[in-house]
Amino acid sequence: ISEVSVLLPWGGKGIYLHTTGGNCIKWTSFASEHIRIIQDRKCDSKVRVEPIGFLEERISGIVEAINTETNERVTCEVFVDNIQKIDIMTTARTLYLGDLETLEVQAYDDENNVFSSLSGLQFHWRTNDVEFNKKGAIQLLPLNAANVKLMINLEKISVDESVIDHSHMIIAKGLETGQTEVTVSYLDYVETTV
Repeated sequence: ISEVSVLLPWGGKGIYLHTTGGNCIKWTSFASEHIRIIQDRKCDSKVRVEPIGFLEERISGIVEAINTETNERVTCEVFVDNIQKIDIMTTARTLYLGDLETLEVQAYDDENNVFSSLSGLQFHWRTNDVEFNKKGAIQLLPLNAANVKLMINLEKISVDESVIDHSHMIIAKGLETGQTEVTVSYLDYVETTV
């Protein structure tokens, strides 16, 4: 199984789990009523696990994959909790004119565990100059910007993400010389700046 343990936020679109080997995989959730599995077709080797509803507390459950040919079983422990803190992850803090850099939110629970996926959650990105997708010292662009081609893990970004410019991942483009800060917030109460 692709993950043995995942931590998902309430309100997100979940994460994909997959297995290798075998033509037919049966997926079962031994979880609370707050975790569901979604298969595109019966016997699929890939399934989406997502939280249902919203609670103020952490819950957990087990998702099991069974190879129907060999009866081999593998499990993934699924936790769902609230986001307590976010950070902006980037490989560079200096951006040169014309350069592009991917900025990504990393979120933590109250025990500093990192969430496995933030797909489906909406974040508000801005610089100290301007709001999203306007020009200042840097421009913040959505991942689907027409003039940018990136190789990204599509399982991190939900295919049916309706508002990609509020995604947990964006692109920063250097436009002018100077300094600026990028800030991202989630639900107007969890915020971080880089």
